[in-house]
Amino acid sequence: MRALPEATWRAALAELLRHLPPSGSTLRLLYVGAPEQAAAVSALRADLDLQVYDPRGSAPPQLEAALYDALLVQGDLLAEPEAFLHTALAALRLGGRLIMLNMLDERHAAAQQAILVAMAQRLERIGYVRVLSERLLDGAALLSRGERAYTHLGTLERIQRTAERDLTPDQALAPMDAAALLEALRGNFIFVLARQATNRPTWEMPAQAWHALTLVEGEQVCLPVFSALPKAVAFMQAAIKAGAFSGVNKIGKFAKSAVQGWPIAFLLNPNFDAWQRSGRFQHEGAPLKLDPRSAVVGEE
Repeated sequence: MRALPEATWRAALAELLRHLPPSGSTLRLLYVGAPEQAAAVSALRADLDLQVYDPRGSAPPQLEAALYDALLVQGDLLAEPEAFLHTALAALRLGGRLIMLNMLDERHAAAQQAILVAMAQRLERIGYVRVLSERLLDGAALLSRGERAYTHLGTLERIQRTAERDLTPDQALAPMDAAALLEALRGNFIFVLARQATNRPTWEMPAQAWHALTLVEGEQVCLPVFSALPKAVAFMQAAIKAGAFSGVNKIGKFAKSAVQGWPIAFLLNPNFDAWQRSGRFQHEGAPLKLDPRSAVVGEE
């Protein structure tokens, strides 16, 4: 069993990484494939806590249960795919995601639809949910995706569970400057809450500015920022239920380096309920104008 040609792997990789699930500020990923091709994975997503397993070795994987946010798998290297898929399911956290790539040779061309259906049925039979199978690389490859089910949690509870995977700092309502924020962040992105008057596409020219939500206490104006998308979503879900921050309709994702050019202080990962109880920063300040074209787009 040989690894994919490097050019083929790189061509597929950007699309595969789009299927990574929401996570905390660092996404725990097990890459199952040729170790020499692991560097390409971390080069495209710097927020990964990446571990590597070479399935061509003789030892079966000994994976800790419910540890990983995602498994990225070169399926053609698996000696016993069925057994591995069972092991992989147990290794995923609740809501964690399997993302697997298999190449389709010319003999498979006429039967691709049947192969797509068979793979989806296989994952469902093993116990994966939200299963997806589709063609990649102009039909030369098969992408298979499935998740470990949340057994009893609703949508709001699932988002809250994911948001809580990173501990919120005790000083979440303590303003910090850009240098302190960069030191505190473990991942490579931040998320901000914003308003946009109309839903024009980000790429439309001229792009309409996003007006980021700020909070003020006395003369101190701060921008709430979040280290992970689930944290921002959890904050806004609680705010909507409480009737707060009407009109916020965007969660923008930015490289954390962008904050060095923003003339404002920051509140990192505020929790809505704690914010309400604190009595601090209870009023909105003047919004911070951001260019949506500087945001990170094209990821799930």
